[in-house]
Amino acid sequence: MLLCGAVLAVSAGAFTSCDDDDNYDTRISVLETALADLQTQINKALTVGASITNVQENEGTYVLTLSDGQVLTIKPGTGGGANVSVTLTDTEAIIKVGDTEYKLPLGSAVNSLIYSPEYLDGEVRISDTQGAVVKFLARPALNDIDGAVFTVAESHELKSRAMGEEDFKVSNAELVDGFVNLTVICINGDLAGTKHAASIQMNYKGAVIGSNYFTIDVASEFSFNSEEIDPAITVTAAGATQDADTKAYTFTVDGAEFGAGYDFATAFSGLKDGDYFEIASAGKQVGDAADAAKRAILAASLSADGKFKFASRPGTNFGDTGFLVNVKRGETVVAKTYVKIDDKIAAINFGVNPVVFEAEWGGREKALALGAQRIDIQKAFANYETDITIRHGDSDQFFQAWPNLSINDANGDPVLFCNGTKLILDALGQKYAPEDLCRGIVWFYRGLSIRLPENMAPYTDENGKEWKDGGEGYGDYVNGNDMWMGTAYNFCNSAFEDFYPATALYLGLKLDEKTGELITPDSYTGWGFRLAIGCGYEYLYGVKDISTDGGDQMGMLFFNRRVSPEGATMPASDKK
Repeated sequence: MLLCGAVLAVSAGAFTSCDDDDNYDTRISVLETALADLQTQINKALTVGASITNVQENEGTYVLTLSDGQVLTIKPGTGGGANVSVTLTDTEAIIKVGDTEYKLPLGSAVNSLIYSPEYLDGEVRISDTQGAVVKFLARPALNDIDGAVFTVAESHELKSRAMGEEDFKVSNAELVDGFVNLTVICINGDLAGTKHAASIQMNYKGAVIGSNYFTIDVASEFSFNSEEIDPAITVTAAGATQDADTKAYTFTVDGAEFGAGYDFATAFSGLKDGDYFEIASAGKQVGDAADAAKRAILAASLSADGKFKFASRPGTNFGDTGFLVNVKRGETVVAKTYVKIDDKIAAINFGVNPVVFEAEWGGREKALALGAQRIDIQKAFANYETDITIRHGDSDQFFQAWPNLSINDANGDPVLFCNGTKLILDALGQKYAPEDLCRGIVWFYRGLSIRLPENMAPYTDENGKEWKDGGEGYGDYVNGNDMWMGTAYNFCNSAFEDFYPATALYLGLKLDEKTGELITPDSYTGWGFRLAIGCGYEYLYGVKDISTDGGDQMGMLFFNRRVSPEGATMPASDKK
């Protein structure tokens, strides 16, 4: 169920055309600050294992109450493409901020784990690697804990903070006389002689339950070697290197393999029975892999036996360092390697079209009919001499090149091509954009303005405003400005309704993102408009503009600029 598709309310106002750069930059600066604040809140919720306990909506503003007391407020508005959307499933809320996806579980405010102390000081003392049993009372009572997954959601020393996943771990769970008994072990030898506050998170039957905090006292004599590199384990993957000091390996994997499935076990030799693979904690990662949400994607993509396939689209190739994968024996890291992704798409220039076209569909010969219809714009590109009969400037260069369009990698292998009529993903393009994770070729309209057809002038609109000249100048629908609405990066990371809800709702015009067809609604009354057409390629690790070299769109296509169908009327102008 789609809860909302919105952008932060601080970004009020629509995108305008290029002559408003100063205001544009100011709005983007404010927007980025607000987005950063929201992401900080979400990351905090992820850190402490918070779940969503209540959802309220009032006049389009959504308020999400979290189990840790935080309240996230998301208001609809406009923000130039840096959108925030919330989608509810049966078990979680998926919050997208730009191209980053966060998942917060749905919990219940009445479910809880309450720490039950056993000693007067209320502390849990860990003196060896066997850990200590911690008792929790579950409310409401549990009959069993089959399938429950327990983790240390967060822990912190009194004077410095540290992520629980790096310091403590739940090694065993039992239900005894109505109490959930968890064995908590310390996996950081540097914590000897310190005290920590910690909380537990339980994932159980689609709900996430967080406990109150309890105190862990790590004995001064405690010792644990969290890393003991086994020299017998080597990385045999082609091109692998090892750092002489850290003993960490580095090797590169073709990015297409992570979409299809990769087996890390085949890249190692010397593994022992019981050794398993694990994505290193966020605190051990660098770059994008250190981001909690990105690291969570990596963790969900790797199984203990080394099988790796992206569970969801990361939207990044994790840069020159890559991401850190550990081989563990028990709780000890015995081998580690930085995995770099050979992203064959990143360096390709997708701006291959020779010019930005400006032309008129139908010319003076035909007009879009009234009501709902679909117009195949790609087919019109190919048949431009009959379908797009008025072409301005050097637009013919675009249309002549269209049937032979091909975008290739450094080896000359095509990523996508035009089959004479429409854009098609080739084998390489499909490998880097698996259908279960990516949208591949995405069509969108980048800008829109309403035009009075020449044959309808002079025209008096519903506001009593008289328009004497056809073709240009009819009032637009947002602040009296043309609606310029971002680039492929924005559109490939949001649905159109999420990105620009007012326009989709009021005007009803769309481009089918898969086919590039123009879709008009039942309510379309034959008015003229100018459409700025964009196209992008969404793949595992990023988004590419399919545009002119150095541009951000394919071009602008006018509909019903010269003529209109019988009975055509214009919508009310916002210029009174």
